[in-house]
Amino acid sequence: MAKWPDPILRKPASPLPHSIFQNQHNNNASPSLLQQLQLVAETLRNTARQEGAVGLAAQQCGIDVSLIYIDGVVTTTSTSSSSSSSETTS
Repeated sequence: MAKWPDPILRKPASPLPHSIFQNQHNNNASPSLLQQLQLVAETLRNTARQEGAVGLAAQQCGIDVSLIYIDGVVTTTSTSSSSSSSETTS
């Protein structure tokens, strides 16, 4: 896995063709291409988790494609923690 300052991280990655995601039943589209992409995505996820990383780019794993994995982001809403208990004084 490539880490900074590896020169591969400065090279622009090749873009994914939009046709991969459009009309999966298109006769011109290779069904194995989408399957390969899914395998790469799973590999990125597994590798990032093994390394304790929040995210990982395909290029860091030697795959020249513009694809990244970012681990799930949990957002929380902050609620007011002010006490609403009422005290009475005598």
